[in-house]
Amino acid sequence: MTLNLVEGLFNDKIHLNSWEWRTLVENQFDGVTCEGQMMRCLARVPDLMQRGRKIRGREAEDPNLLDEIRTNYGTFKTILKELSKRLAVIQNLNTNEASESAPVVQAHAHYLRSYALGLTFAVILNGVLSAIDNEDTELTLESTSFAKEILALAEPAARYRPTGASYMGLCLMAAWIGTTDYSIRSVAETALVDYQGDFPQGKGTVPIAVLEQIYEKLHLLDANLANDSI
Repeated sequence: MTLNLVEGLFNDKIHLNSWEWRTLVENQFDGVTCEGQMMRCLARVPDLMQRGRKIRGREAEDPNLLDEIRTNYGTFKTILKELSKRLAVIQNLNTNEASESAPVVQAHAHYLRSYALGLTFAVILNGVLSAIDNEDTELTLESTSFAKEILALAEPAARYRPTGASYMGLCLMAAWIGTTDYSIRSVAETALVDYQGDFPQGKGTVPIAVLEQIYEKLHLLDANLANDSI
């Protein structure tokens, strides 16, 4: 479900309205856990992106959009902070000598995955907000910080490779998309190639053209391109 929702943000062949996205997520995730709350915030993004494109393409006015995106982003960051705290508690425990089936190791794998995906989604929400509020320079700093944190998680996540860390491919793509800093992108590319090698279909080079296309869609630049072509 998580990957389907992310794909829905960038795949033009997927057409669901805001009610359908919300229903899909609410049927799969409750609103009590951090993960469930996180997914509910993410479920709002397709609609927000669609409305944002109309503004960027000068097709419509939407005076409430910016406040809605800011509120959604602020709510998400609160959830992300809680996940960070929970992961920190687990990381302070000694899990190195514990077996893979030990509860503390399973908890570490769970919160590592949840936080890494949370950072990935934070990059997405940040990108959509910065596309509408391009005067807030703090957003660029935050997105770069998210990217750095994802890269920092790539090493501890390696313990659970291959299947237990399969999500890192998506996260490392977000790290690349979340910054324009060449040095950070270079590290993300190297790590992504490494993680892709865990699966036969993933071996090869990083599809930079695909990442650039996703970056444009996330920042609603495709709306500008469509408008310029008219």
